[in-house]
Amino acid sequence: VKFMWECTVESLEQLKSGKGSGCILAHCMGLGKTLQVITFIHTLLNNKYTKKFFSSVLVVCPYNTVLNWNREFEMWLEEEELQISVQELASIRDNYARASKLDEWKEEGGVIIMGYDLFRLLVQDKSRGKRISKRLRDRFCKALLDPGPDLVICDEGHILKNNTSAIFKAMNRIVTKRRIVLTGTPLQNNLAEYHCMVDFVKQRLLGTKKEFFNRFVNPITNGQCADSTPQDVKLMKKRVHILHKLLEGCVQRCDYSVIRKHLQAKHEYVICVRLSDTQIKLYQYFLDNMARGRQVGGHKVASVQLFSDYSALRQIWTHPYILYLNKIREGNKMIDDFEDSNSDDISVQSDDGDDDDVICLENPEPGTSSNKKDDDSSEEEVIKKWKTSRLTGEKNEEPDNTNRDDEKEWWSDILPEEESKKIELSGKLVLLFEILNRCEEIGDKVLLFSQSLLLLDLVEDMLEMKNLENSTISDPEQKGYYGTWLHGLDYFRMDGSTSADSRRRWIEHFNDEENCRSRLFLISTKAGSLGTNLIGANRVIIMDTSWNPSHDTQAIFRVYRFGQKKPVYIYRFLSQ
Repeated sequence: VKFMWECTVESLEQLKSGKGSGCILAHCMGLGKTLQVITFIHTLLNNKYTKKFFSSVLVVCPYNTVLNWNREFEMWLEEEELQISVQELASIRDNYARASKLDEWKEEGGVIIMGYDLFRLLVQDKSRGKRISKRLRDRFCKALLDPGPDLVICDEGHILKNNTSAIFKAMNRIVTKRRIVLTGTPLQNNLAEYHCMVDFVKQRLLGTKKEFFNRFVNPITNGQCADSTPQDVKLMKKRVHILHKLLEGCVQRCDYSVIRKHLQAKHEYVICVRLSDTQIKLYQYFLDNMARGRQVGGHKVASVQLFSDYSALRQIWTHPYILYLNKIREGNKMIDDFEDSNSDDISVQSDDGDDDDVICLENPEPGTSSNKKDDDSSEEEVIKKWKTSRLTGEKNEEPDNTNRDDEKEWWSDILPEEESKKIELSGKLVLLFEILNRCEEIGDKVLLFSQSLLLLDLVEDMLEMKNLENSTISDPEQKGYYGTWLHGLDYFRMDGSTSADSRRRWIEHFNDEENCRSRLFLISTKAGSLGTNLIGANRVIIMDTSWNPSHDTQAIFRVYRFGQKKPVYIYRFLSQ
C-alpha cells in the first residue's frame, strides 16, 4: 500500500500540484493484490487530506472478475464506518442506464467497476457495427476519459501488452496518469510486451520502443544464445541489472515463495499420453496427404499454413470425434452467416485473441432506424450458436445423412461415424475419466482447463453417457450422487457464454466445503483462468498447452492460493 502511495501520489505537496504517476503491482497470483488495492482506495477516499483530490476511482478488469471485485469490496468494507460507494456496470444492459450510472458516479464519487471490452466499446470513436449517438458518446468520454476518474486500476494488466490493440489505445486515452496495473504474470512472451505495460504507467521511462530494443532487448537476447561469447553474456547481465534497477521504483514483484510456508504442497506432472491406433492413422494420413506444404527440390517443406495444420492435428490428438463436431460447427456457421446477412443481430469478436469468445451487441436506443444492434448487452462474451451447442443447453444435432457422399470428408474412411464417439479412441479422455473416478472415491474436486470449446462439449456428452450408465446401479454402497453427472449439481461449465452472475453463483457453490457433490468444473482457459478463486478443488487437469504460458500458470493458481487446505496436484496432458 505504501508502494502504491509513493508511486501514484508521493506526497501531499505533489497531490496539490496535480501531478501524478503510476505503478505495476506484480505480485504472484493469490497474494492479495485485490485487498491491498481496496485498502489503498479506501484510504484515498476517506482520509481528510486526500479526499479533496480523490473522489472517483475506475476499476477495469476482465469481464468474469467484475462481480468478484464487487464482492471483495463488500467483504472487506462490510462495517458501516468503512463503507464507500461501489457500483458495477456488468449487469446494466442499456447504454442510457450506463451513462446515467457514470454521471452519478462522477458527481457523487466512489468506485465503478467494468470490463475491458465494455470500456473499449463505450469510448472508441468508430464502433465496429455499432452506432451510439454523439451526445451519448460524449457523456461516456467525459466520464471515462477526459476529465475521467482520479485513479485507474487495471486488473490483469498483462492484457495491455500490445500498444496496437484497441483495448490499449482506449485505455491510454484516459487523461489521469495515476494508473495502477495489477498482474500476476508481468513478463509473458517477450520484453517488448513488458515495455508496453511499463510505458502505460510511466510514459517514456524506458524510452521509445526502438530505443528500448537497442538498449535492452537486443543485448539481452544476444547473450542468451548457445553460441554467445563471454562478452555477450557479460553485457547481457549488465543490461538485465540496469533494467531491474530502472524498474525498481515503479514495479514491485513478489512470488508465491513468501507464502509457501502457509500453503499445502504442490505437485506438478507432465503426462505423455499415447495416441490410439485410430489417432495414429488419422495423424499420418493428414501429414502425408493434407498438410499444406510446398515442394522444393523434390522435398516438401513447411509453409505459412502451419497454424491451420496445427489446428486440424489438435482435433485428432485430443479425440477424433472432434473432427465431426467441427464439421457440424462449420456447417452451422455457414447457415448462421447467411441468416445474419438478413437479420438484425451482430457480434463483435473480443480483442483478447480468443476465437471462441465474442461479444453480443444489441441496440437499446429508442427511435433509431439502424439495422445494426447497438449496445453491448451486459458485456457478455457470448459464444455464437454455431460455435457450440451449450449456449442454449441443447445437444448438437447429428449431421444430416442426406448428401453425405457429396460432402465426404478426408477422414470418413478411417473413422466410421458409428465408432467415432468411443472414449477408447483418445488416451487423454481415458486418463481423464480414470482421474475423475479416483477423485470421486477420495472426495477431491477437479478443475479441467481446455482451449477448445468442442472438447468441453465432448466431455459433457460423455458425462451424460456415464450418467445414463450409472443410473441403473442398484448397489446400496453407491447411494446418493455417486456415479451421477448432472450439470449444475455434479459439475459446472464456465466459458465465454457464462453470465457474470452465473459464474459468481457457481463458484460459491463449488467452493462450499459442505457441498461434496459438486466435484468437477469444466473451464475454457481464456474465459476462466483469470482472477477466479476456486480453492474448493485441489486437482487441476490442463488438457492442452497454450501458446502463451501465462494462461497455464494462471490456471494453476486458481487452486494454489490462500484458503487451500489440501495438497495440490497439477496434471498437464501431452499427446505423445
